[in-house]
Amino acid sequence: MSTLDLNLAFRFAAALGLGMLVGLERDRTHGSGSSIFAGVRTMALVALLGGAAAYVQMELRLPWLLVAAFGAVTGLVWVSYAITAYRG
Repeated sequence: MSTLDLNLAFRFAAALGLGMLVGLERDRTHGSGSSIFAGVRTMALVALLGGAAAYVQMELRLPWLLVAAFGAVTGLVWVSYAITAYRG
């Protein structure tokens, strides 16, 4: 395994780990009995999506890719908020 591959693996692991930490904090703050949109798994996947989008953007030189990924995540959050507000 080359140094570049190892460095990339560490970057993805860092994104995944930070996303899991944010998700754990959300779970701890809101309690285990409450229903929240984004917990450990969701935050970890969103962080990994951000890392992957940033990597692909840099490799393929597609400046719109990171913006599109951010827009997709923002859309999911908006839909989740609308459903939660509708249910009460």
